[in-house]
Amino acid sequence: MGIRNKSVVPASIKDPACGTTVKNKKGMTNLGNGIYFYSKKCLNNNLDEYAKKIDILSLAEKERKMTHKISFKAFGHATSFLIASTFVVCVIFDLMFPEYAMYSLWLKLLPGFEWITWKGFFLGLLESYLYGWYVTLIWVPIYNYVNSKSK
Repeated sequence: MGIRNKSVVPASIKDPACGTTVKNKKGMTNLGNGIYFYSKKCLNNNLDEYAKKIDILSLAEKERKMTHKISFKAFGHATSFLIASTFVVCVIFDLMFPEYAMYSLWLKLLPGFEWITWKGFFLGLLESYLYGWYVTLIWVPIYNYVNSKSK
């Protein structure tokens, strides 16, 4: 089997796949991440076949088998925070530059929203946050499904 710690190398090792004896790292091949295969002689034949013989997956095979799923909770909070903070920035912009105000759009998108009231502001903030979760409920399952099928 491969040695994972570079500093601990036995004096001699018998390669489990082809029986070659390797002494003091001579003939060993570093595959990165601290993973060594014992004998270059055995590696010259077929790396994937050698890896299977000694019960270690090749790095390329590990990458093929890995799947990355997006965390529902993390994506939901991040998206919701982005949309809610954008709402706050837009309200501030509308108050600073009333001639370019967009509050009429908020009246259409956010049910119950009232312009220039605390109740309307906090309701709009809550609804913006919930829109982030709406996006998450649709996008994350689609992404995770498509990503699992593309591997």
